[in-house]
Amino acid sequence: SSNKSISHATIHDNDAEGIKVGESTSGVGKATITSSLVTSNGGYGLWLVTGSTASLSYTGLSGNAKGSIKATTGLTTKTNNTQAPGYISTSAASSSYLRISTSSYQYTAGQSGKPIGARY
Repeated sequence: SSNKSISHATIHDNDAEGIKVGESTSGVGKATITSSLVTSNGGYGLWLVTGSTASLSYTGLSGNAKGSIKATTGLTTKTNNTQAPGYISTSAASSSYLRISTSSYQYTAGQSGKPIGARY
């Protein structure tokens, strides 16, 4: 299939790629991926098969076993975060990041009072 949109998705802990656009045996694909998290997958965060196209924006791609992105051509990106978990973008227009650490203010929940919303 083609012309797919993935938005506000969490794609986590798959055995293979988080997202694969296109298939070498059945043709090319096209996808738009926005405001999503693609982490801890067994393959690449995003695998763009040769000839396929994708537009990727405001998406976190970290901790994937083979790397963030596999693509030779056809990829358009804007403001993506490939830093390890615990980093957030401080500006949609720049590549600077803020580190959340054990000394950072944390919200806590539950009886154990463990931090939520950030990983350190």
